[in-house]
Amino acid sequence: TYVDSDICAEICNLLGNAYMTVGNYDRAYKCYILAQESIRVYQGVDTYAEVQTLNNLGNFCKKTGKHREAIDYYDDALEMLDRIQGSAPTQYAMLYENKGTSYTMLGMYDEAMSLFEKCLAINQEIYGENSSYYATTLCDIASACKSKKEYDKALKNYNDALSIFHNIYDDKHPAYAETLNGIGDVYFAMG
Repeated sequence: TYVDSDICAEICNLLGNAYMTVGNYDRAYKCYILAQESIRVYQGVDTYAEVQTLNNLGNFCKKTGKHREAIDYYDDALEMLDRIQGSAPTQYAMLYENKGTSYTMLGMYDEAMSLFEKCLAINQEIYGENSSYYATTLCDIASACKSKKEYDKALKNYNDALSIFHNIYDDKHPAYAETLNGIGDVYFAMG
């Protein structure tokens, strides 16, 4: 039934995420495929559960260095979101950010920046400029700027993110430390 397939897909996605976290990518992939099959067999229509599964498959590809395949999964998820009735801006933001990260890894910085800007606008509207979501997107923008050798822009975005993370968390939080590391990477790249 619809409810059973939704629960099955959710469990498979959660298991897949757990396997990704511990580095068992083969099992993660199998869980995501099982989730996708469950949705397609029992629901047969575009659903948010399938959007999440496509995102997870994209994340799997991104994590394993298959960035072009990841982009294809993110594109499929975005197209499905467009077909689903109702608004899902947070899912759009998540997919824009993930797709942008893959573009960054492929050296396609302008494409990445365009997606990060869309994500930033959504995060600003929904969560505000003092949220971890907003700060995380600023870090993504900073990383792309660093790769483009736009060091002043990279530092500005990293420092803005650092300030937000400092206000939300303490100085020992991983997001704060990762942002400091990003700042250090920019200074190292500058020579």
